[in-house]
Amino acid sequence: MVQEEQKHLQLYQNRMKDLGVEFGEIPVNDFFWRCLSKVENLREFVAGMSLTLEQANLDFCVYFMQLFRQLGDVDTEQLLQVVYNDEIGHVKHGLH
Repeated sequence: MVQEEQKHLQLYQNRMKDLGVEFGEIPVNDFFWRCLSKVENLREFVAGMSLTLEQANLDFCVYFMQLFRQLGDVDTEQLLQVVYNDEIGHVKHGLH
């Protein structure tokens, strides 16, 4: 899974570069990390990560794939499809 997350980051960074956006240029929030800030053990962390962050990414990918498709940005839509496909396994990991 770590390799897939690194792949996702590289895909996002490459796409940002293609679009003229520097990493760190757009602020992000820490909502998901705050959700996991009170876990007490590794099992809780893995379940929380998989069933919070990864699960949310399934929803976000579908939502944003539709938006980018409407905008005609096939490259970003395809990137999100790759992420979506990988996230299914990440969520499954948290269930088990």
